[in-house]
Formats: sequence, C-alpha cells, structure tokens
Amino acid sequence: MSKLPYRSLRTLAKTYGPLMMVKLGSIPYVIVSSADAIQELTDKDHDVIFSGRPQWKSSDALFGGSTDIIFSSYGEYWRQMKKICMVEVLSQRRVNQFRYIREQEVEHLVGMLKDASKNKTAVDLSEAISTLTNTVISRAAFGKTYNNQQNFVPLLRRAVDILAQFCFQDSFPILGWVDALTGFDSKVRKVSREVNDFLDTVIDDHKKRVVVVAEDDSHDGSDHVERQADIVDILLRVQKERELEFNFTDANIKATLLDMFAGGTDTIATTLEWVMSELVRHPTIMKKAQEEVRRIVLMGSERKSGIDEADISRMEYLKCVVKETLRLHAPAPVSLRKTSEDVKLGGFDIPEGTMVMINLWAVMRDPEIWEQPESFVPERFLAEPLDFKGQTGKFVPFGAGRRLCPGMTLALVEVELVAANLLCWFDWELPEGVVDLDMSEINSVVIRRETPLSLVPVLNSE
Repeated sequence: MSKLPYRSLRTLAKTYGPLMMVKLGSIPYVIVSSADAIQELTDKDHDVIFSGRPQWKSSDALFGGSTDIIFSSYGEYWRQMKKICMVEVLSQRRVNQFRYIREQEVEHLVGMLKDASKNKTAVDLSEAISTLTNTVISRAAFGKTYNNQQNFVPLLRRAVDILAQFCFQDSFPILGWVDALTGFDSKVRKVSREVNDFLDTVIDDHKKRVVVVAEDDSHDGSDHVERQADIVDILLRVQKERELEFNFTDANIKATLLDMFAGGTDTIATTLEWVMSELVRHPTIMKKAQEEVRRIVLMGSERKSGIDEADISRMEYLKCVVKETLRLHAPAPVSLRKTSEDVKLGGFDIPEGTMVMINLWAVMRDPEIWEQPESFVPERFLAEPLDFKGQTGKFVPFGAGRRLCPGMTLALVEVELVAANLLCWFDWELPEGVVDLDMSEINSVVIRRETPLSLVPVLNSE
C-alpha cells in the first residue's frame, strides 16, 4: 500500500471489482468503490446497518472516548448528539449568526493581500488561508482570544495528524503493546492532556461569564444574550437547560468543540488551497469565474466595496468551480463505517462488525460515471446540477446517508465567500521562476498539498 492508499485501492478495484475484501494489517475491510454500492448501503434498508464507526485508540483518547459526532458509534447517543449540533450549533440560523466574523476576517485577509500586491511579492496563501479559517472558528467557538490560544492551533494540528498515524492496536490488536515501545501511546497522552487543559480553561471561564451575562441582560431581554453567545456559551446552556437521555458533561462539550475545529479548519483551508491551485493551472476557467464575480460585485449602479454572503447565491459558476474542486480533491478521501448486523451488499454476505471503507476519491474519478474524470471541468455541474447530499452515490465529497458531514453548510459558506473575494479583488500569478504548479498531495486526515501554495497577488484595477 502506498502513502496515498485511496489511489492504491482504486488500482486494486480495477482488477478485483468495486466490492472487495482487503486486509489492512490483520483487520479485514470491505472496500467500496462504486456509486451503485454507495447508493445501496445508504438506502432506507441499509443506512442504519452501515452507520457504525470503527473505534480507534487515538480517537478514544482525543475525543473523550469517541463521544463526539465524527467518531462515536451509531445509536441513540449519536442521534441526540447530532441533533444538538444540527439544532444548536450548525443550523442555518447559527451559521448566519456568525456571518459578521467570517466577513471581518475575510476583509482582514484582503487587506493583507493588497499590501503584498504593492510590492509584487509572493504570498504563502496556504498559511494565510489557514490563519483565516482558524481565527474564524476560534472567534465563533470561544468569543475571545486566550493567552495560550496561539498554541492551541498547532496543538490541534498535532492531534489531527496523530489520527492518521499508524497504530499497532488498530491494525494488529494482538500487538497493541508495541505502541508503548514506539512512543505512540505517550504522544497521544501528551497531546490529549494539553488539549483538555486548554479547553478546561475555556469552559471554566465561560461558566463564570454566563452568570455575568445573565445579570447584565436582565433588563434587555434574552435576545441580547443570544446575539452575544459563542458556541461554548450555547453548549453550556444546552448542558443546563436541555432535557437529554444522557448526562451532557464538559467532556461532551470538549469533544464537540474538537469536532468543530477538526472539521472547520483544515477541511475548509485545504479546499480553498485546491480551488486556487486548480484555477491558477486553468487560467481560462479562472478568468470566467472572475468575470462572474466582478460583474455581480463591481458592475452597474450598485458597485460594492465588499462582498457579502447574499451576493454568493448569484455566483452560479463559482459554485461549480467549488464543486469540481471537491470532486477532484475531497478533503476526506475515504469514509469509514462498521456494520451493526449481518447484511447483503451487491449480492455479497457481509457479517456483523465488518469494517467498511468507502473510497469516495475513487468514485468521484470513476470513468464509468464521469466524462474526463481526471480533468478540471466546472461546466459539468452546469449541465448536471448535483447537490452535496450524495443521494446518487456519484458526487459524495461530504459522504452520504446518516453519516453525511453535519458541518457541510458552514464549510461551503466559508469556502465560497473566501474564493469570491480572492477572485474579485486580485489576479494571480506564479512566483518568478516557477513555470508549472506542483500539484503533489500528502495524505493525513485530509488530503493536503505537499508544498504550500505560494502565489503573487496582483490588485484588480477595475
């Protein structure tokens, strides 16, 4: 198996078919590599059975015993946790509530790029975008900056990278003791302790702030509290007021926050990196996207000094560019499941407790269902406007079925807003001496560029 296993598995599937059994370590996995199979395993008769999750040593340690949404097993607990997230944290209302944060941070990014354009110097766009996504989620989650918060983001990156590292217990359970010898166990414990210490500080501070906010708000009405509340405030209110069938503890709050950072930083940042990478490699497509964005924002009697999220709904071609980027560069190339009972899939018997790996990357490059599958062609989504719900099993960048990514709406809003601003206010050039952009990738929990994206911003003179 190569360092990019989703590519190796696609090669194997060409020989052995879209459903195959492969041993990864000593653990047998069913590998799914077809849209038809995805449709079948997410239909009403199979979706629940295939909604389990494998349990990993690292996720158990980092996510409070896998008590979050991403890694917890399917069941009543998972359903209630997902409901909390969808109603209280990731609803359209909540996404709109934090719009001002996104717009402020994008304005800051544009200002930094304008300064760089004066000197015609190359910018590490990967770093700039990563800073933006981390700041947006930090402000939405915590409401303010903490003294050691600058250390939390690299700490979180270490935690996410650990999830992708080889662990003997997960692949060879009988050899789990070797993880102590390799240093894996001590590394996981150290990162987990540091993450928990920081989040404990944040939660304790918010518990004190809740009392003060409530007192200050006593003459203004509850709506004032809601407007000022950050995500930690919201989760603490759920802990205090909501009647649940389980005890919603601080550990659950920390696991939920980690999900938000894991899904709301690297996923968004890497998608934006790939959007800009593909556009720089395809200048005709970039020009077409720029013309659309600039026509909406800069032309006519309503010329604007900034882009708000209401403008994005009119940018049809930009949305196609984002979709095509996600088809070729889905942040998570595979989706891992575990069967909860004996089941048939594609005519094959699959026992209870079987690990299932859905190769989303392979399906979205399948020549049987996509024309020019390896080419960047946003127009394909004008002809066939597929949505992100994965119901056809064909376009599945956020997964499908019950395990569809709950943060999808938030991710798309931010990606489209940032991309629109980068295209509206700037033209983009490769640094001096660079003839062709290196598109090599590296596999962690998300597929990242192997080298940072360095580009020269040229201020739009229109």
